[in-house]
Amino acid sequence: MINLKCCEVHELKNDKIIESYILIDLLDLIFQTGKNPIKPSRGSEGNWLNPINTDGVNYFEKDMKVSEASLDQSLTMQRSLNIKPELETNLDEELKEKLINHPQSEFWHDKMIWYGPSGIGTGRNLEGFVDNHQLPFRKTFKERNYWKLGHYCELGDGNFSMTAGWHSIQAVYGSDDWLGYKSDNQNVTMRVMDFYHHHEGKIRENWVPIDLIHILKQIGIDVLDLIKD
Repeated sequence: MINLKCCEVHELKNDKIIESYILIDLLDLIFQTGKNPIKPSRGSEGNWLNPINTDGVNYFEKDMKVSEASLDQSLTMQRSLNIKPELETNLDEELKEKLINHPQSEFWHDKMIWYGPSGIGTGRNLEGFVDNHQLPFRKTFKERNYWKLGHYCELGDGNFSMTAGWHSIQAVYGSDDWLGYKSDNQNVTMRVMDFYHHHEGKIRENWVPIDLIHILKQIGIDVLDLIKD
């Protein structure tokens, strides 16, 4: 028995699906078979939880203004991420303090949960998010561009929103902080999706599938080759 994390985004034209983006967390599947071919995750591994109020399925438009506000909040938060304190300091303690007090803090709920993909793991509250993902990610990818490629898929749906791109980030793998592997300043692209739950005026939950196997392959780590018997 396994649990498969699978996230999909579809483009529709004339009532037909013309393009689909599908991310399957293959690393999580590999972990569930008992194999651990990559460096340990900083966050907690395991199943992603459902939205806290179990209202993730919305079969009809309830209030367009709510949907628009949800998407606007997630996009505004994402734009704030282009403020880069990692260019000012390389010391973990100083950088952590700057990220905790970063403009992004305005948007995150005090009880936020950031559900990362296997290989990164899940973190609770802003500090957990910073410790387990954001700080090492920013140190590794100081040279990155969200806007050259962009999360060009954008959707607001009630108290939920999502953004995605294929690829959505272009960056230079500049250190071993994030995934623990040696850097040769490789240029990489990233397939990323963000699903947000907006609650009590803030972003309460964030599910983030990232194609880590694709990123690792670009820096010379072939995960599928590593699990061959």
